[in-house]
Amino acid sequence: MDTLAIPEEERFERRISRWYDLTDPHRQQLFEMSKQEYLTYKKRERRNQVMLQRGLGRNHASAILR
Repeated sequence: MDTLAIPEEERFERRISRWYDLTDPHRQQLFEMSKQEYLTYKKRERRNQVMLQRGLGRNHASAILR
């Protein structure tokens, strides 16, 4: 997807929204949740991943300094 023209802070949400729209015709085969539920779930999942990565980065830096 060409999202580089979109401000960086909006890209993730645009991408997951676009993915949902493209897969919506196959709703029964792929998922059973509303678009809003899906977007909320994916944003929460990404926030958790970012927090874990930041934690790993701090732990890695601490280990190097020891």
